[in-house]
Amino acid sequence: MKKLFLTILSALALVPASAQTALYSESFATSQGDFTIENVELGTLSYVWKWNSYNSDSYMKASAYNKTCIAADSYLVSPLFDATKASEMVLTFDHAVNKFGSDLAKGTNKDWNFVASGDIDLSAYAGKKFQVAFHYTSTTESAGTWEVKNFAINGNGTLTLDVPVVETVKVANIEAFKAGKDETATYEFTNPVNVIYQNGKYLYVQDATGDLLIYGTAGQTYAEGDVIPAGIT
Repeated sequence: MKKLFLTILSALALVPASAQTALYSESFATSQGDFTIENVELGTLSYVWKWNSYNSDSYMKASAYNKTCIAADSYLVSPLFDATKASEMVLTFDHAVNKFGSDLAKGTNKDWNFVASGDIDLSAYAGKKFQVAFHYTSTTESAGTWEVKNFAINGNGTLTLDVPVVETVKVANIEAFKAGKDETATYEFTNPVNVIYQNGKYLYVQDATGDLLIYGTAGQTYAEGDVIPAGIT
């Protein structure tokens, strides 16, 4: 498996547009989709990449500025693509950068306006499995903002996702969940938890061993004091 890294300082290989079909797309209109985040260094930050929406526009946003510039290193990583039956692939996306100084890659600018990346040649990955990663880095002298949306891979043939098998781990309570938390696993609570509050996608629950803030679509609405029976995942 190979991984293509894209940074705002990279020289990207551009190819002429051709009549190709859409093999995969992720606009980031409602969430980060199938993409994952891999943090190498956060400093005092709790995150670098996150999904963001502003003025009716949605995108993935990376920044390591929090009242001051913070040294950070983080990747926004695509799912694993299987290009065994794909050819002549090109990658496109829209992005905007700001506050990075003057040394910027072709296709970006220094304001909040999105621009097109142009067609990036992925022909070297035909017949292989690969991922695409957007690599954000910053220093204590420079910590700009990078926004990405409308990720798409076009080409010929078919491109499939190589989805890993997600293990379901049973835990008795919140304390056990926190002790063995693995972001690649799905957890099932074998005992009930109590609802403290719910606000949109934020669900705050508690049991005798601790409390937990859950983010995501719960599938139903809860009220303070509700008891969620064993089996919640």
